[in-house]
Amino acid sequence: MDLLQRAAWLGDPVPPGSQAAGRPIPGARGFFSLVILSPEEDERALDKINYFNTKFREQLNTISSLPQGRWLWVRIEDHTDFVGLRLLLDFKRLSDI
Repeated sequence: MDLLQRAAWLGDPVPPGSQAAGRPIPGARGFFSLVILSPEEDERALDKINYFNTKFREQLNTISSLPQGRWLWVRIEDHTDFVGLRLLLDFKRLSDI
């Protein structure tokens, strides 16, 4: 499979009945992002929870079982998801200053 065929395959939806049906394909209508928050960053995110869309709010409202912070694994599919991701990354950037 050459590079153009591979790019076309990644961008196209999976045909029903194929072996890959039901599996997420990176690059098809979005991407996944793993954001690891320290306890301080988690508190900052919870203080600004009204700025996030419902997808991020649901994940932030669940209680984290990790004592050292929280891991958020979110699928970025539209502009509101991207805005939430940017806000979380800003919290991480501010903690480094």
